Amino acid sequence: MVYIEKEDSITEWKWIQQNTAKDSRWAALAKGTIDGRRHIVEWEVSASGPSQYSGMVRIDGQAMTRKEAILRYFTGSSGKT
Repeated sequence: MVYIEKEDSITEWKWIQQNTAKDSRWAALAKGTIDGRRHIVEWEVSASGPSQYSGMVRIDGQAMTRKEAILRYFTGSSGKT
């Protein structure tokens, strides 16, 4: 777990794996229907409940912002759309 200190409070963060049963591009990426490779997609959320999202996603162990992941896996920087 990761602890982040913000304005005199400490938030405990954890990674949860993408639900591949969902109908989303993130689930499709995890299942391998985007680029032909299965990926491990995880989201960083508050350990006290998944309703608080940090803005970070981890794909195959590499943490990045959601925007960076979209650019890398969905908009053509890797040649895929």
